[in-house]
Amino acid sequence: MERASRSVGIEYREDEARAVYERIPTWGPYPGVTEALNRLAEEVPLVIITNSDTAHAVRLAENLKAPFEVVISAEEMGVYKPRLRAFEYMFDKLSVTPDEIVHVSASPMYDHRSAAIMGIENKVYVDRGFEHDEQWLGYERITDIADLPVLFGLPRP
Repeated sequence: MERASRSVGIEYREDEARAVYERIPTWGPYPGVTEALNRLAEEVPLVIITNSDTAHAVRLAENLKAPFEVVISAEEMGVYKPRLRAFEYMFDKLSVTPDEIVHVSASPMYDHRSAAIMGIENKVYVDRGFEHDEQWLGYERITDIADLPVLFGLPRP
């Protein structure tokens, strides 16, 4: 927060930074996410790999109200995505190979580039309009999270 404040020319205030940090675990999911994840969880195991610390990762996963089999935090991995070591850690922890993963993210820059480099061919980009579409990464692009279970061959509810 301090570096971001400096970069845009505003005064950094520790109390405001702390307030943002404490608010993060209260964030809920985008509309439709809980329903889509629960539908998908009926057929495939769900895993989160996140750039949050462990305490926040657990709370954020709980806020999604879906049955995650594994939650992997940046604190646990010792690195942040897009570092390739984050994906190596995930492969090791889950005892999987890249062809056994379907990587779903709303970030080509922080997730899909690394996933592609690591050999994950099955990728889904949930385009919420925050980043540029990078089709060359070879993902399936959706704009409605309700389409995620459909990509797995599940009917819409």
